[in-house]
Amino acid sequence: MAFYRDTENHVYSQEDCLGRGATGDVYLGINKITGEKRALKMFDPRYTAQIAREVDALLKLQHPNITKFYQIEKDYSTKKSVLVMELCEKGNLLELLREPQNNLGLSEEEFVHFFRHLVSGMKHLRQQGFSHRDIKPGNILVCVDPDGSLVYKLSDFGTAKPLNEGDFFQSLVGTEEYLHPDIFRAAFIDNRRQREFNISADLWSLGATLFHACTGRVPFQPYSGRLDKPTMYNMISKKESGVISGIQSSQGGEIEWCRELPHTCRYSKYLKDVLTEMLVRLLECHGYRMWTFDGFFVEADELLNMKRIHVFTTIDFRHSYVYINPKASVKEFKEVVQEQTYSQSTKHHIDYRGHDVMVFGSGHDKCSDGFLVSDIPSTSPESPLVISDTECKQCAHVQTDSVFWTQYAEVSSLDFNGESSLHQTEEDYRTAKRMCMMMSKLSSIVSQTNRSVALANEAMLSCRCELQHRIKKLCSEREYLRHRFYDVDTLIQKDKKSVAEEFTTVSVNGDIVEDDRSKVRSKLNECSSFEHFTKKLHHERSSILDEKNTEDLKKKTRQALRLYEESESLLAKFSERRKKPILKYHEQQFQIFDRLTMKKLYDNVLCIAEKARDISNELNIFYIAWNNNRHRISYMEVCDTYEEELDCIRSSIAEIVQNMKGIHDPPLPSISQRKLAYDVKKRVNSILETEISESKSLLQESRLQIESLSSLMADLPTLNDSITEDLTTLKPANSNHS
Repeated sequence: MAFYRDTENHVYSQEDCLGRGATGDVYLGINKITGEKRALKMFDPRYTAQIAREVDALLKLQHPNITKFYQIEKDYSTKKSVLVMELCEKGNLLELLREPQNNLGLSEEEFVHFFRHLVSGMKHLRQQGFSHRDIKPGNILVCVDPDGSLVYKLSDFGTAKPLNEGDFFQSLVGTEEYLHPDIFRAAFIDNRRQREFNISADLWSLGATLFHACTGRVPFQPYSGRLDKPTMYNMISKKESGVISGIQSSQGGEIEWCRELPHTCRYSKYLKDVLTEMLVRLLECHGYRMWTFDGFFVEADELLNMKRIHVFTTIDFRHSYVYINPKASVKEFKEVVQEQTYSQSTKHHIDYRGHDVMVFGSGHDKCSDGFLVSDIPSTSPESPLVISDTECKQCAHVQTDSVFWTQYAEVSSLDFNGESSLHQTEEDYRTAKRMCMMMSKLSSIVSQTNRSVALANEAMLSCRCELQHRIKKLCSEREYLRHRFYDVDTLIQKDKKSVAEEFTTVSVNGDIVEDDRSKVRSKLNECSSFEHFTKKLHHERSSILDEKNTEDLKKKTRQALRLYEESESLLAKFSERRKKPILKYHEQQFQIFDRLTMKKLYDNVLCIAEKARDISNELNIFYIAWNNNRHRISYMEVCDTYEEELDCIRSSIAEIVQNMKGIHDPPLPSISQRKLAYDVKKRVNSILETEISESKSLLQESRLQIESLSSLMADLPTLNDSITEDLTTLKPANSNHS
């Protein structure tokens, strides 16, 4: 049953402990009136001076990236002082780094986000003249913004002290893994040493914290950890300048020093280079080489002011970021792309969401000199700039996430040890946590593979459309020149004899110009073969888009994510059981079932990742083979040659026409005009045929009438005699009657 306590304005339960520290515990508190949640930091009465120091610091340090202080209250039951603080529901950075997906450090995008907030908070701290003196992941709290993004805030100012450049302090404060060598020596090695330290202690702690955030581990690790303090001191004090980490793999063994971030840090080349340089200067203990906060802030601002562009390179299926000044020109962007993507090519084709953005290379810049990097659209892992190599170079196959798959044997054999027992719940938890971490990595690989395959197909489709457009344009141009040449050739044939001597006239340069008609005709035929050849290549290339069905990969992406989410729920159960000293019978059975379920989930995700890897590698190999073959044949070079031939034909026709003295340049009807003329001619012929037919009918009718009339005229004399005879007969009869 929960037992509640209260202060003047808040109530809390001892079961809702958020964290425990050297000076007191932190609980979840609820406002008695508003119901708002707050963090209640309890202080032991022995730390009155420390309370006053922290309250004084918090009152002066009001900033979005520093935890907010509301007021100080008293616990009615214990009479302890209670600091009412802002509640950061995601805990601290150390807890965030312990989550499976962050086991090897924050993602690049999240690290830059964290770095921006940390620098902002540290700037405010220094502007107010304070030294934190205990910078570490555990003292960087994490809140959730309304939009879902994380907000990082500096906290725990119990050791904070007003300190300017050149000032010193003597108290021994801090945490072992993040302590400056001088403070570490005075605290754990030689406590008789004169204790006087300056602001550089914060710089060292800042460097160790940054290393932890981007790698998931502290920079200097003796085999026995913080228990082996002499080795830890030797590592941090005697390391060579430029060394940023050291690991001891066995008890009393050699230390493996490193001057670069580990290969497990999957950041872009530029960010890794900049971070390495920063860490070299932050993790420096020799006074004459030490950095200053001003120097750090200058370098940090330069990094944060860069425009970060997500790119996907089709030749190696690599996702990365390009960092560049937003005011840089397109030509500068070209150089940066080459430097930061490990590309050996100097010519790239760039697409954004299937549309051509720009083409780099001499004679192919589509963007004006006024086009700046800031004009490039916003990118994301889902909508990056897709960079395709357009230079004729042989490319080797690069296996997707090769660093990860080199450890495949170790990954695939991961399993729980022996049968579950009462004494190995802790070991079961560690194994389950590692499985969960690997499932997070595997599901991430599957998701990225899905995006890579889709983007590669999209890039090939875009190139196909561009090639199709160019072929169509060149075919139209060839058709026009064919008609043009036909007009000229027809004109020449009409009066070839009268203009024969015109084909051997002398040019301005004194060279003899020969009859180019046969050459033009030959080149037109060659262009026809170019057209057929290019269309054939285009057809072969477009067929791959129909063969590469990615629907199955999309389903596997969703499936891997769902299985990983199930494993997180199981991991929480393992975590709860390890806290219990004894498991009851039913709990033991659940532990056995959950081990089997976790292993099954892990094997399923691993199987999905293997299939995704095979699909990605297959398409990657196919794409590189096509790319190398394309460059041997060179689609665009074929089009370039085609275009050059058409230019040559155009010039030859113009030269022929120019050398035809006295013969005017023939008209240049377009294809549409020719069609119109044909239609008009056809219509006129139809009308003429109709009229002729009607005329023939009228003519026939007239002929019949004429024949009838002629017959009538022929019968007139006979008819006249008959009438006369009848009249003669009638006259006597009439007289007798009278």
